[in-house]
Amino acid sequence: MNESAAGAFRMEPIIVWHFLICRRASYDLADPVAPYSLHNVVFQLRPEPGETYPLPGMDLWAFVRLEGEDEHEFWVDVVRLTDDDEYEEDSVTTYGPLIVPFGDNRRPLSRAWYLRRVPFPIPGRYQFRLRQGDEMLAVETVYLED
Repeated sequence: MNESAAGAFRMEPIIVWHFLICRRASYDLADPVAPYSLHNVVFQLRPEPGETYPLPGMDLWAFVRLEGEDEHEFWVDVVRLTDDDEYEEDSVTTYGPLIVPFGDNRRPLSRAWYLRRVPFPIPGRYQFRLRQGDEMLAVETVYLED
């Protein structure tokens, strides 16, 4: 097969338009053009009164707007960052595989994934990483207060 014929089968990379963390996402079947509503987009969190670290786990949602084709698997990793922005040796948790069926033609799709009981062992900065296999596609950082 020559190079131009091989190129015809090469898929374009996934494009991530948005990746946000929120306390809740809802879906409205009556509004197919803009069905998702994000509630309380999260950049910073603190324990509820009377709670201490490690937190028992917060229910959060990851909203993503992607463009692609065919069917793909994604993962959301939660990683605690150290003071010098290096990743801790072990991630806090991973969610997935999260399947997105784009179909035969390249198109954008939105999804909201429920991240059940995200653990936060200590205060600090946590990075939510959207990845496909070993490739990191997007990141969102959330700061956990004392």
